[in-house]
Amino acid sequence: MSAQTLSVGPRTSPVASPSGLLRTMTRRHRPLFLAAGLVLLAVLGWAAADRSALFRASRAAHACIRAGGNCDAAFAQLANAETALQYFQFALMALPLLMGAFIGAPLIAQELERGTHRLMLTQSLSRARWLTAQLAVPAAVVLVTAVGCSLAASWVRSAARGATAQNYWGRWETPVYSTFGIVPVAFALLALAVGILVGLLVRRTLPAMGLTLLLCAGLDALFLWVRPHLLPVRTWVGHGGYQLKGEVWMLSDGVVRADGSWLPYHQCPTPSGCRTGTVFEQYHSQDQFWPMQGVESALLLICAVAAVAVTCAVVRRRAF
Repeated sequence: MSAQTLSVGPRTSPVASPSGLLRTMTRRHRPLFLAAGLVLLAVLGWAAADRSALFRASRAAHACIRAGGNCDAAFAQLANAETALQYFQFALMALPLLMGAFIGAPLIAQELERGTHRLMLTQSLSRARWLTAQLAVPAAVVLVTAVGCSLAASWVRSAARGATAQNYWGRWETPVYSTFGIVPVAFALLALAVGILVGLLVRRTLPAMGLTLLLCAGLDALFLWVRPHLLPVRTWVGHGGYQLKGEVWMLSDGVVRADGSWLPYHQCPTPSGCRTGTVFEQYHSQDQFWPMQGVESALLLICAVAAVAVTCAVVRRRAF
């Protein structure tokens, strides 16, 4: 009877394989998928309801004007509809902060707080792969959600510009700029990265969530302060003033005095002291909007990558 030689190779844990790891993380994040879907549905439903109310109020106001009656009630209804749209934008401004606090901060903090990370790390899984798996799915969810919310904000803005006064809905207005285009998407990813890093360092879920909110609010304020300086400021000097074309972001304006110095309007001692005939205006023009969005988004993403790099370094060196 001949002896048979059995060759037994190394056995790979199902969790450690790429497909198994992806399935595991997808199952674990099913509540996140559900929450993100509900958020997108709520945002789109809110936007649709506000657009509908705005169009109804606008039609009622125009009909009242044509009829020549007392239109105070119609104008009040239109103002209320526009205010509702503004509340919608303020909610979208807060959404990246909430993503960082409720998705990023608990992601690793809960693992460390409960000790469940040890189970994953015993499945022939390196720390680098464990961290990559932790980051990939939430980052994709946040990206899709942020893009959907940005498109909803653009949809709302187009309706408001067609039905109301356009001053508040110009692209340079903070509630519009911060919720429209690519900046809110980049900021959402930064908030997620900051939340993950804070959760890793604090190791407790609730304190990490609170600290993430504070840090993301501070970063939002910092970029709001830096924003006017991201691109060169343009200057116009001449007579008359307020003749610039397109949507401009007026940063400073005033008069040019006889000695050549510039005096902003708010520093004029008296109204007659600012009647020199020559004025100056410093501004960002309409064609600078998308380049500025690109520069700010790049800075936000660089900060996000830096936060992820610090997270990776901490995971490699810290004993769990």
